[in-house]
Amino acid sequence: MPAASKQQQKFMGIVRAIQKGDVPASKFSKAAQKAAKSMKKGSVKKYAATKHDDLPKKVKEMYESMLNENPAVIATAARMAIQNKQGKKVSVNTARQSSYASKDPSAHKKAKSIFQRIKDKFSKKKDDKPKKQSAPTTAADFRRMRKEAVYKFKGMTATNMDELDAMLSRAGIKGKPDFNKMTYTVDSYSAKLDKVMKNPLKFIQEVKQEKPWSVNAEVGYYESRISGGLVGAEDAPYVKASTKLGDFYGLSLVGGVEFVNDPDATEVHGSIGTLLSTPIGDIDTRVVAHKKDGAEATYELVGAYGVNWFDFVETELSLSIENGAEAVDTTLDPIYTPAIVVSKTFNTGTFDLIVGGEYGQSFGFDEDYEYIHGFARLETVVNGTAKLFVQGNWVNSDVVFADGITYSDTELDFAQSVNVGLAFNF
Repeated sequence: MPAASKQQQKFMGIVRAIQKGDVPASKFSKAAQKAAKSMKKGSVKKYAATKHDDLPKKVKEMYESMLNENPAVIATAARMAIQNKQGKKVSVNTARQSSYASKDPSAHKKAKSIFQRIKDKFSKKKDDKPKKQSAPTTAADFRRMRKEAVYKFKGMTATNMDELDAMLSRAGIKGKPDFNKMTYTVDSYSAKLDKVMKNPLKFIQEVKQEKPWSVNAEVGYYESRISGGLVGAEDAPYVKASTKLGDFYGLSLVGGVEFVNDPDATEVHGSIGTLLSTPIGDIDTRVVAHKKDGAEATYELVGAYGVNWFDFVETELSLSIENGAEAVDTTLDPIYTPAIVVSKTFNTGTFDLIVGGEYGQSFGFDEDYEYIHGFARLETVVNGTAKLFVQGNWVNSDVVFADGITYSDTELDFAQSVNVGLAFNF
């Protein structure tokens, strides 16, 4: 077989010299040494004996030459036509020939350019392989790697988009609106945001129609009323209501009252305070008063922070400080109770299932104690206005003191209780 290029003919000459022992193999490349061992001497001789005057320097040059005479390339060029200076059509294959350059230089140049593009389509370029992406090194690189969520809207105006962006920003959701493409991009997917984005115009309208005040009411029955890991009223019906007034840059006035008809002694619990909505969560601060028949009133300061760092669960951190000296005769110190509540809501379309738990510790009694309160609440809408609910509770508490004023003296080991009722919103 003859050599295909001058470079190949030269290489085979080296291989033949190694096979004949004319030169030491160690002075040449490993490729030449390997070829000398693996190839037959007769084949190498034919390659090396090829006359190289008419050979291209490299096989690539030969391949280019073959493309110039490729029947498929020529046939394609022959089917394509351009217009010459006389206004007549001439095939690209004809106009590309060097003999046509003197007749019509402009058409010749154009035909050569078209012919080159045809050749490029038939040739396989080595640099067509996709480039490897460099590993992320900066914070921006890692942000780009995260799964972005892009929402595209139909029927939205620039004003709608601006309103939506402002409303989401006040809710702590940071995104990038595109007023030309009508898209909204956030760094990562959120199930809550996805619900809003399915009908953004409805969301905008609902926010605009929000009343500056609202009242929530609930009527129900406690098998055991649980607060701070302690059990209070038992087998008692109750009524409670809460309200939210105004919204001045995210700040609202909040309050609530609860009446519990304990068979032993009636209880009343009331609160008033403020709720501040921020991009990093809601801050609820209140003064709470407790009054039970035959006992002194007690007061506590309660602060709660609704954490919105996590999309998959709702989390609240709280701290209460109560004037225990007037509430319990076994202590003269304030009672401090830090706690954390974590919950998750599952929606089936027919009802909501809310599962969660609270963990806290209380300091200030003769003996400190800790508690765990687990709960599962099932809610369903009745007549489109009220929510019917049933809630199961499991309380574990290592409290050992006796308090005849507000709480029972039972040490709890995941004691079970149920409360049921109806909830309304006005």
